[in-house]
Amino acid sequence: MMMIGNDDDDDDDDDDDDDDDDDDDDDDDDDDDDDDDDDDDDDDDDDDDDIYKKIIISIIIIINITIVILI
Repeated sequence: MMMIGNDDDDDDDDDDDDDDDDDDDDDDDDDDDDDDDDDDDDDDDDDDDDIYKKIIISIIIIINITIVILI
């Protein structure tokens, strides 16, 4: 009968270890997701910069055309 009690204790310890490992894996996944989000934000900033450049170029072209027409 004592061996059965010892086996149950060992099984409980193994279950606790598995739970700890699962928690560690979840934490790692969360960190990776955060890094991915940061990368996406950087891409959005680049897109915004491109849009501003296109707007500025368009304004310069319109000003040049207007100057040519006035002359």
